[in-house]
Amino acid sequence: MHVAICDDNVADRKQLERLLDRESDTRLHTTGVLYIDSFGNSDALLRAPMIYDVFFIDMTNSSMNGAEVAAALRNVNVKAPIILCSSTIDYTQMDTLPEDVYHIIKPIATDKLKEMVSLAYDIKSSLEPTIEIRDEKETFYVVPDEIMYVRPDAYLSEITLSDGTTRKMLGTLIDFSYMLEKYPQFAFTGKNAIVNVHYVSSITFRTVVMKNGDKLPLSGAERKKLIETYQTHNI
Repeated sequence: MHVAICDDNVADRKQLERLLDRESDTRLHTTGVLYIDSFGNSDALLRAPMIYDVFFIDMTNSSMNGAEVAAALRNVNVKAPIILCSSTIDYTQMDTLPEDVYHIIKPIATDKLKEMVSLAYDIKSSLEPTIEIRDEKETFYVVPDEIMYVRPDAYLSEITLSDGTTRKMLGTLIDFSYMLEKYPQFAFTGKNAIVNVHYVSSITFRTVVMKNGDKLPLSGAERKKLIETYQTHNI
């Protein structure tokens, strides 16, 4: 399991590294090794957060505090557990924390750390894989079944998610379809859309109606395959 520490207190950061190294040794022949990366600033952490299965965060003397780092991770759709380590900032007293954040108090007790690592393993085993979406400015991660449909938008692809939000991705529909090859619930409606049949409400002769009411054109060449995919995944 890959663990990220983000703490601007060097002594605390090194102590947590030592505790996690010891925990890794105890798990060598059971759940496996812990691979630990340690960061003293949030910018470095946020460059590639999706490789981590759990985050231990406490930032007290930087431009972003630990709660704000947690919010930034959730904003790019990081699903892994985030554990806020309370020290000079008591994160348990904040009422603006993102969802699914856990707490531990410094100095960190060995039994509490073991509990958090076990929790992270349990959550990791239950999480769906995500795919990476890049536009011209940012990177976003999304669970495939959160995608409702995708349409071309000039040299970009526009992705409509199940919560109604949209995201842009560099690349064509063909480029995007390669990312979805492992997910059989997706099908082309023609040259102008890929749909997730879990969100299809009805299929007419030339139109696909989505559950949010959006209507997408359907080509005759793709109609039979789309209906077969719809029937297979909506029984």
